[in-house]
Amino acid sequence: MSVKSHVQGDVTVRIRFKFNNEKALNAILWLCQKKPGITFHTISKIIYYADKKHFVGYGRPVIGDVYAAMMAGPVPSGVYNLLKGDEIMLESLGLEHRPFEVKQRYHVYVSNTEVDCSVFSESDLEVLEESFAENSHLTFWQLVDKTHAEMDYAEAPGHWMRYEDFLPTDMPNRCEIIEDLAGYAHRLVM
Repeated sequence: MSVKSHVQGDVTVRIRFKFNNEKALNAILWLCQKKPGITFHTISKIIYYADKKHFVGYGRPVIGDVYAAMMAGPVPSGVYNLLKGDEIMLESLGLEHRPFEVKQRYHVYVSNTEVDCSVFSESDLEVLEESFAENSHLTFWQLVDKTHAEMDYAEAPGHWMRYEDFLPTDMPNRCEIIEDLAGYAHRLVM
């Protein structure tokens, strides 16, 4: 087993989760409420660290997004589409417009939309709080440096990141965990 991939026979095992757009939207709203004017970049990194921490600790991420390893660090693609106001993403939530305001291109403010915290479990909120506390005060470049130092990012620059790389390489039963999750993670309801 190498760090780069987990191979079972001739097949590379990949862990995939179903993206929860309702949690993603409410995470964005929650972050905007906590820090008005928060940037797309900071939102993306807080959600990345929350998903990663929850996955390692509880076997599933908070949101289950797909992460692209971009030049400025991991980007949760579904969250980014919501932030941009992607019509298909908004329509999937029954919305015609973003329920938040974007000013100066990338600074997000909550309008009159309530955050629905009932979509989150207690552990979801706990890791979101921790990630917010650890990352919300960091500058753009501090977040870039921090995320670039992560093994899961380093294993996939310019490519899609893998949840299996979120797991520490010295984690007991890592191979078995990856094999188990690869079989059912995509069916989990988060």
